[in-house]
Amino acid sequence: MLRYPRIYVVYWNWTSDPAGERPYLEKFLNGISGSPWLNAVTEYYDTTGHITNSSHQFKGTWSDPSALPPFPSQGATTDALFAAEAVRASNHFGYDKNSLYLLAEPHGYEPQGSCTAYHDSTVNWNQPGATTKGAVPYIVFSYISDGGATCGQNEVNPGTAGLLDQVSILAGHEVAETVTDPFPVSGWADVNDLEIGDLCEGSSGAPYEVNQKFSTGTFAVQRLYSNARGGCVLSTP
Repeated sequence: MLRYPRIYVVYWNWTSDPAGERPYLEKFLNGISGSPWLNAVTEYYDTTGHITNSSHQFKGTWSDPSALPPFPSQGATTDALFAAEAVRASNHFGYDKNSLYLLAEPHGYEPQGSCTAYHDSTVNWNQPGATTKGAVPYIVFSYISDGGATCGQNEVNPGTAGLLDQVSILAGHEVAETVTDPFPVSGWADVNDLEIGDLCEGSSGAPYEVNQKFSTGTFAVQRLYSNARGGCVLSTP
């Protein structure tokens, strides 16, 4: 688990941002740090202690101008492509065992209608020690707006206010899961290997995707699973 999370974003070969995803994503990541919503992760722990939720977890960005190969179908080729970029990012920022890297694909990279968001991990062999010290957790994140309604546009809010709803919903989902299970599935997951975001997708009762106010604005988010409470929560004191 990432006890002292540090979040970095890599904008890989971005040449345009027609939907304004970059400023929206960065405001969201700045806002969730230290928020009651992200406090849900603090009940989870390993042998070294509980995960923390301090402010200023979002540490920086890197605009990597290197070209991406043509988009392959989902699978081993895709994973290897982004795993290598995650290692480059860890070298760029300086390796830290509490860091995670959100690898943001550029506009137009994936086929229209795609909305990729998942997390995984790799190993930076340039780091001292074995796999644990060199482990690099990362999030693969497509340019969500390219998918339009297929990818959850206006999932919570109508009109222009909701065009980027799914950007914050998916980013929050993946960040929370990466912090609690950075090297899937060695961290927290249920008996079916579902993580704290997975368990609250389409959960019954109150809407699982709602607006939440943060220090940097109001964003659409999903509930996160609290093992202690046995259900999905929007905030934890």
